[in-house]
Amino acid sequence: MAMFSAHFDESGTPDDRHVVLTVAGFVSSVEKWARFGLEWKKILKQAGLPEGTIFHMNKFARGLPPYQEFEDQSKRKAALVSSLVRCTRRNVNKAFSCAVVLRDWERLNQRYCISESLGYPYPFCGRMCVAWVMQWARKKNATNIEFFFEDGATHRGQLKDILNANNDGIEPTFRSKETMTQFQAADFLAWKSRRTIADVVRYARPGDIDRYNNIQNSLAEIKSIPHKYGVHTYESMERIAQRCSIPPRVRQGSSL
Repeated sequence: MAMFSAHFDESGTPDDRHVVLTVAGFVSSVEKWARFGLEWKKILKQAGLPEGTIFHMNKFARGLPPYQEFEDQSKRKAALVSSLVRCTRRNVNKAFSCAVVLRDWERLNQRYCISESLGYPYPFCGRMCVAWVMQWARKKNATNIEFFFEDGATHRGQLKDILNANNDGIEPTFRSKETMTQFQAADFLAWKSRRTIADVVRYARPGDIDRYNNIQNSLAEIKSIPHKYGVHTYESMERIAQRCSIPPRVRQGSSL
């Protein structure tokens, strides 16, 4: 019986530095993941990157070491990205990405006990991704799924507690990018999704329609991978809060 694993990374932090926080990743069989690791490393090497390079999309986009030779070489950068996307598409079953507009989460958390009940933005998004993977698994009759999250995210302890309590006792494993190549693809999807959604959130109509179309088209190649993506704003999270009967916050001086 095939075994599957899902690997997720986050992009963005729950503070004023970012507009959006995203958790994203992929599910695939153990066999496909093994092939993926070999192909991914080969692509990085053929692109001229040092042996053992751990791909970080943030550094790549900014031209930081070891990607400084890609700076001002848009065609070379695009070719590498396309190769990595094709490698991912060949070797995964489905992509998942959940994003939260942070200012909306903060507003709603002032009204309802969101952080205590649904979790902070990272656990909330991680929990949604796990739920979507489980839905996919039930449709595909897939079993033996392991869940891995890139280590180091703020509030990862809460994610672990939530999954233990609410999703059939799922025990997520936290690892580093250095130990699992799969996180490098998850990092790419999470970063790209966050940046694209943040641009859309900032976009104010009426404006430059070409710029808006460029924002929408920037995920086109990644969207060729079967996927389940979600973006949560104030309205969508409020519906979840009401459906789950999340209690309102009791403000100082108020009475029940």
